[in-house]
Amino acid sequence: MGFRPAVADSVSGGAGLRRRLPDLGEDHWGITELAKTYNVAPNYHGVWHPSLPNYVAMITGDWTGTDVVGTGHLYPAGSTVGVSDDDSPSVAIDYGPPANASSHRWRVNLPSLAGQLIEAGKDWRAYLQNIPESGTHLANWPGDNNDGKLYAVKHNPFPYVAEIQDDPKQFAKQVPLEQLFSDLGTRKVPELSYIVPDQCRDMHELGNPLAPCGGASDTDDNDVNRVVLIAITNYGVKGVQDARFQSHYSLLKTIEAAFDLSYLGHAADQTTNTLAPLLAPTHRE
Repeated sequence: MGFRPAVADSVSGGAGLRRRLPDLGEDHWGITELAKTYNVAPNYHGVWHPSLPNYVAMITGDWTGTDVVGTGHLYPAGSTVGVSDDDSPSVAIDYGPPANASSHRWRVNLPSLAGQLIEAGKDWRAYLQNIPESGTHLANWPGDNNDGKLYAVKHNPFPYVAEIQDDPKQFAKQVPLEQLFSDLGTRKVPELSYIVPDQCRDMHELGNPLAPCGGASDTDDNDVNRVVLIAITNYGVKGVQDARFQSHYSLLKTIEAAFDLSYLGHAADQTTNTLAPLLAPTHRE
């Protein structure tokens, strides 16, 4: 099947994931053991707070967007600014009262990794846990309350990007996580799989006691913007640590390099390293 990267994504928003490995405390998801077995970038960082700008940066190389509403800001509607909140895409449907509607609506007019792959004749798919249906326009599920929703659109950058918003075929590539297992069984996994757990399983936990993991809220949005990145492969070197400064731009650059694509946004910066040392073959391979 060749090289098919799977980005299992729980970055920039989960309680343990912005801490250094030695400070994780309890072994969330067996992360400490995974880090001992596979390869780690211990100096990997998010690019901004809160969650959404990091996810946008991961597939566009930047975190600017057009706020089509502009509610509560000095700038007028339609201004292109840095994304600095977790509000909905411009095409999203929010729940009505008592849920809280988004104050801002984002449309990211930047080229994306998804568009690059399609142009190169390759496929991508976002496998999203607890998304209500493929290609949904619902911003969050169930409901819009930040301490009760399982699927949170702020952790899914694809519906924010204009070229995906405007292409129904690409928009439909956002699918429930369960489809991953059928795609694996039928050997129809795309060249890039982007996997996002729900908010009960991405280390946020949810404050709403009615949620499956309710009773404890994620309170780390002001924590140091350090992210644990573990590279797990079925080949190559093991136990490697790459201590160079890395970021979401590094991840984007690494994927683009693997597919021989041009570098988008800050992935093209000379100071942006790739994660190549973590993906190197052994001398025998």
